[in-house]
Formats: sequence, structure tokens, C-alpha cells
Amino acid sequence: MYAASEAGQPDRGVEIVTRMSHQMIYLGHPGNALGLLGVAAKRARLPAVKALVASQTGRGGSTPPSATSKVRSSTSAPRTSWSPTA
Repeated sequence: MYAASEAGQPDRGVEIVTRMSHQMIYLGHPGNALGLLGVAAKRARLPAVKALVASQTGRGGSTPPSATSKVRSSTSAPRTSWSPTA
């Protein structure tokens, strides 16, 4: 958020933090998502960005426990390593 503000685009930083909150919801951490969105809401300036934060806040606050438990179980699966091809 600091770098975006320094570049003259503070709402870009807000958008990035809002997207980070989306990842927190996906990973089963709605409380962390709401914390990130609290910071984003204080910094949002443009109406479209305020709407993005508000819509994501509703999503983070309404995540049913069954959805987060399914996500947690799916994220514990073994991961394959990625390697670039030459």
C-alpha cells in the first residue's frame, strides 16, 4: 500500500490488499481477511474501490464454517513441484 501511495495510486494498494483478503478466505481464514479489509476500507478513495472492499467484506463475513473446513482439507493435499521446461 505504501508503494502504491508513493506512485500516486493509493487505491491500487487497496485493491491489492482486497485481493489478498480473497486468498485468506480461500485458505479458510475469514478473520484475517476481515482484518485486511478493515485496513483497505480506511484507505479506499474511489467509489469503485470502496464498492470492491464492501463486497469482499460481505463475502468474508458470510463464509459458512462448512466451506472453510472443505478448503482447509483440500489445501492439506500433497503438492507437486513445478519446474520450468527448457
